[in-house]
Amino acid sequence: MYAKCGSPQDAKCVFDRLGHRNVVSWGSLVAGSVENGDAHTAFELFEQMKESGTQPNRPIILSMLKACICAGSISQGRVAHNEVIKAGLDLEATVANALMDFYIKLSCLDDALKVFANLILKDVVSWDTIIAGLTDSGYISSALNHYEEMQSKGFEPNKYTYSCILKSFANERLIFKGMLVHDQVVRCGLESNVVVSNTLADMYGKCACIKEACKVFLNMTIRDAVSWSTIIARCVEHNYSVLALHYFEEMHQDPLYSKKAPNKSVYLCGLKACALAGDLVLGRMLHDVTIRVGFEADLTIGTTLVNIYGNHGSIEEAAFLLNSMQDPNEVTWGLMVVACVQHDLFSNAVVFLSKMLERGMVPEKACFIGILNGCSKSEAISYGRLLHSYLIECELDTDNEVKSALLNMYAKCGSSRDSFGILECFSPGNDISLWDAKIAASAWSGDFVAASQFLHTMYTHGMKPDNVVFIGLLSACCNVGAVKEGYQFFSSMRGNFNIEPGMEEYNLMAELLAQAGLTEEAEAFLLSMPCPPDFVGWMSLLTCCKASDIGLARRIFHQVIQLDPIDASGYVLMANICADAHMWEDVIEINNHLHQFIY
Repeated sequence: MYAKCGSPQDAKCVFDRLGHRNVVSWGSLVAGSVENGDAHTAFELFEQMKESGTQPNRPIILSMLKACICAGSISQGRVAHNEVIKAGLDLEATVANALMDFYIKLSCLDDALKVFANLILKDVVSWDTIIAGLTDSGYISSALNHYEEMQSKGFEPNKYTYSCILKSFANERLIFKGMLVHDQVVRCGLESNVVVSNTLADMYGKCACIKEACKVFLNMTIRDAVSWSTIIARCVEHNYSVLALHYFEEMHQDPLYSKKAPNKSVYLCGLKACALAGDLVLGRMLHDVTIRVGFEADLTIGTTLVNIYGNHGSIEEAAFLLNSMQDPNEVTWGLMVVACVQHDLFSNAVVFLSKMLERGMVPEKACFIGILNGCSKSEAISYGRLLHSYLIECELDTDNEVKSALLNMYAKCGSSRDSFGILECFSPGNDISLWDAKIAASAWSGDFVAASQFLHTMYTHGMKPDNVVFIGLLSACCNVGAVKEGYQFFSSMRGNFNIEPGMEEYNLMAELLAQAGLTEEAEAFLLSMPCPPDFVGWMSLLTCCKASDIGLARRIFHQVIQLDPIDASGYVLMANICADAHMWEDVIEINNHLHQFIY
């Protein structure tokens, strides 16, 4: 009684006053110590019991195995296993199952498999335990084999079996096998079980079958926190951000869920959906909720909030949150650096990176790539060289993605010598993104012959270039005004590589022509697109229009304001063109339109 009520000292006092101690009294004391989380005392009592000549029975062995799991003690577990063999209990399913569970939880899967193989009379729990162990250890094929063998020997899977096997299907994206098991689950009447349904929804979600995952979720009569976090997380994973937010809002209207304590994983999924959907308003609302329920101090929650604010350009809010966090890690700081780069605040990015390094943190690869991209945008080659030296010192310069970022940075900063230095020791192999970087770097350095050669070498090696390659090439052509080369690369997309140019390639080509003063040709080029030109394309042309092109500028301006009547940039450009042409009445009219639409 004392042991079970959490008073081990009183239990020990009663035990010490016993005139005769038997296996039951020893067992009660050992079990009480285990239940109170005192594995060390349980081990001592076990040794004292053996010294007294009392042999352990089944309940004591089971208690000892629990203690070994709590303490993470393999050596004590092996001692208990020896006692099992001595007592002849190794052939009992209950004891063998506990042994397997112990070995699996302490990452000794081979020992668990030996126990399973030696067990003659297995029960469903035996099969469930070994299948779960194999699944959790990543041996999916073996887990499936055991599942099939279990059925062939006449054992009916239960809810735990189905949960384990569906988890293995999810990990391996085996959707068709998962569907077959789903049919079995329905026939057995287990679809209403919340654990099984959660695993089914997770399996469909991980296999990118969001529609099926939603069907399972909507058919559930009872949903717990795992149900909600699963469906929201899978929607987020596959970019169904609007659907994820819909479920998040619906969750708070569920009377069963609203009565329960807030679940951190669910809120984390909701915040990730906000980040993905670009919903800063809901992100702020959730931020307030996380403060009220006490989750703001959590590192993962805080990091996700920094990401939301940073992605939306709310750099001050992101920085305030970062500085208020108790112990932000490399990921949090890295997100702050990348957010500053994305919103053209390169000097801020440098400050945050410096603070990060002062704290002795080694930035993650994504952070380095982000700051190198910032060097490219700002043409900050001196800082880029410092970063390169640091990367060499940390032996991070050999990573292919980092090499690509370095190559891109030197090329866009106009340092042919540095970019060629990297190119000489740059072997892209079969990685198409590395070929993209190598080709783009050559073009940005002005060596279009080398870029073309690399393009054809890549193709002859069995790798078809993608649109990204040509976007890089055409961007480089725009940078130096290489109209002839731009035409050649654009024509080769269809002619040589059977690639259909996208909107961005058409826009770049039109921009290239307009920059060269061929504005009418650029207009005709945009109008030759298989789909209507977008705002970016027309704006690039309007930027290049002069006062002498007033008729063309009017046509382009008309297209711009049709696509976005409240963007001020088009009005400002057109007003400046009219001012250069001394057309002051038109300037006044355009400014009036600007105030009408925007203010």
